[in-house]
Amino acid sequence: MNSNRGKQVFLGVFLLIIAAAILYLTFQAPAETLRLSRTVRKLLTAAGFKTTAHQVRSNAHIIEYFALGVILAAFFKGFGKSAAYAMIIGFLFGTVDECLRIVLPTREFDAFDLMRDYAGIAAGAAVVFFLSFLFSKLRSFNNKTETESTYSNLEDK
Repeated sequence: MNSNRGKQVFLGVFLLIIAAAILYLTFQAPAETLRLSRTVRKLLTAAGFKTTAHQVRSNAHIIEYFALGVILAAFFKGFGKSAAYAMIIGFLFGTVDECLRIVLPTREFDAFDLMRDYAGIAAGAAVVFFLSFLFSKLRSFNNKTETESTYSNLEDK
């Protein structure tokens, strides 16, 4: 298995794990969700951050979908695809996830949560493609510097 294929398999598996974790949280009983939110809130408070359990639950959407956006973007980038692919798939996943809440008896659709999902996906994909762009420019600069150094050494001889 070549290195690129290995990376794509790893990213694909990690993508499935993140998607499964998001769906697990969607189907989680409200009491479990509240308990988890309170635990995270206590940890954040102990670290000096003031927050409520509701804020933790709301902002968890951004964090979950940011991670999904990063992995989706890296996965599609490995196939030479643009950020648009990652964002479209991420937006579709977020929409399906939020629409599932319509049919779950203990959950409800929340358009603000959906916007948080979209924001997380967009931010995650943007970070990957920005860093990729930045690293490609740095590599290009280093290659140009090495080439100029080689020509300079040839001229000195």
